[in-house]
Amino acid sequence: MRTGRPKAEINYKLLDSYLKAQCSGVAIAGLMGIHPDTLYKAVETEFKTTFSAYSQQKKAEGCEVLRKSMFDQALKGNVPMAIFLAKNYLQMTDKTELKADLSIDRLSDEDVKRVADKLINRSDEK
Repeated sequence: MRTGRPKAEINYKLLDSYLKAQCSGVAIAGLMGIHPDTLYKAVETEFKTTFSAYSQQKKAEGCEVLRKSMFDQALKGNVPMAIFLAKNYLQMTDKTELKADLSIDRLSDEDVKRVADKLINRSDEK
């Protein structure tokens, strides 16, 4: 007759949903009321792989589902989502950049002296 604590029942569907939501193994174990090592060993027994590998696969699936959902929202007319995706995936921006070459070697000696005098006057005012 076996004694001790009863075997923990793992809800693998719930586990997968937590992993897809990017939850950690420690957090999931806490939510399930079991020790993390119990969760890790159960996954190894059930799926013949490490918890780390299983977790990585499910988290990647979660990211792709989220990416697809965001894309679908943008295509359905969600303007903020379309803007977010355009900025993040297409490197679009709503600001303009102004670049200027302020190399000192292009300035005349007189211009350099005038800029230096202005800088000195500013530092004296402080």
